[in-house]
Amino acid sequence: MSILAVDAGTSEVKAALIGDDGATIASVSLPAPPSQNPASERVDPERYWGAVAEAMRAVADGGAAPDAIAVTGQGDGFWSLDSAGEPCGAYQWNSTRAGEVVLDWEAEDAIAEHYRSSTTVLWPGTSAAIWRWLSTEKPEQAQRTASVFCAKDWINYRLCGVIATDVTDATIPFLDLDSGAYSDEAFARLGCEDLRDKVAAIGPVGEQIGVLSREAALAVGVAQGTPILMGCIDVAAMVHGAGLENPGEALLALGTTAAALVIVNTTDSSGQAAGATLKLPGADRFLRVLGNSSGTSTLDWALKALSYEGEDRFERFWADVADGAPGPYLLPYLAGERAPFLAPEATGAFLGLTQSTRRADLARAAAVGVTFSLRHCLDSARRRQRGSTVLAGGGAIEPAWCQLVADVTGDAVAVDLHGVGACEGLARMVTGSAATTTDRFVVYEPRRSHYTEYQSFVELGRLMRPVWAAASDHLAPGDD
Repeated sequence: MSILAVDAGTSEVKAALIGDDGATIASVSLPAPPSQNPASERVDPERYWGAVAEAMRAVADGGAAPDAIAVTGQGDGFWSLDSAGEPCGAYQWNSTRAGEVVLDWEAEDAIAEHYRSSTTVLWPGTSAAIWRWLSTEKPEQAQRTASVFCAKDWINYRLCGVIATDVTDATIPFLDLDSGAYSDEAFARLGCEDLRDKVAAIGPVGEQIGVLSREAALAVGVAQGTPILMGCIDVAAMVHGAGLENPGEALLALGTTAAALVIVNTTDSSGQAAGATLKLPGADRFLRVLGNSSGTSTLDWALKALSYEGEDRFERFWADVADGAPGPYLLPYLAGERAPFLAPEATGAFLGLTQSTRRADLARAAAVGVTFSLRHCLDSARRRQRGSTVLAGGGAIEPAWCQLVADVTGDAVAVDLHGVGACEGLARMVTGSAATTTDRFVVYEPRRSHYTEYQSFVELGRLMRPVWAAASDHLAPGDD
């Protein structure tokens, strides 16, 4: 069965035609529309759908006639419809608008209580937090809201008119991990009882949920009536696409966020509360997800802030990273932090500057700081289990960053350069075919580490938390 797979990401949208053998026949990647307001991370859902449709049409124009369509995409956030089926607000997973809600939950011990039940630490970009914020700050919008789901579910709705989700996207924040159903206790714990009848029904990954409508067929260039199959959250598709199946195996994703994804077969709420747990399809399979708020977005900021310009800006930046000296640290918390510790009020900072600090030293600090944050997530997610490590995402196209990840983590890192791993993984999930082999990976072996300041980086983050908490006025809601 050939699948037209869509990956509805935060910074990019991708479409790929995956053949019967699981290999990619054709693929297209386009920039996702920017947020309407960077401070709110609110997106225009119709513009977003337009970008996805354009990517699908570009693949279909090559003569693609898929047997079915499936969608994966960014998770969490708050994508909603009114009772007439019209969009009435879309906020992405990295929205910081509901920061005060999370701080209130912390003060009430609701965050810790929820972690004990779900092994997930809530952050401002979860649907529960955004709903509480909307109910207070934008009650008219909250009153209009009739249905709430995730990004991939919005695309499915535009494809076939059906409102539904799957267990991976439904997990955070209201799922009972044992039963795989919504937990009324979770809604009550988070003060979201009035959201209970608005969340999408949960269906199995791979199940047909509808067929491509006439209107959508014209937009995407695929035959009307093509089956639409239920997909999953992007991180689950990426892990499957990388061929990871066993407890302790990890995928590090260098995307808009840098995330450590580790397969586990049990949940454990002991130790410091950190990250999130997703229920995977099948019995007793979970994905520990520690996605920080750093990643390529932080390096994009560093390139601009340090005045790297022109077509060769990336080459010059990474050359400076190699030339930079230890000393300065970048705490890369430009959009707060959600893992491996929760601090929505966190801000970024260069520390350790002297009169001899050069631009190259700051470039090194930026690249190393983001990578240290990724290792911090990996260490927290793995705990006692270890296994193979795969690196994927947009940042993995840079060999210098791949080597940096290997050096900082001390792991041999297999890098997936295919670029559509989530699409391929999704296609294999919905068809039930075997996972990919690793013959297309490039392996980076760790060298003797020159990054011994990792523990100091972790300690600096810990010491800064009361400073951030005392200066959290920037979280006050503003206008969209």
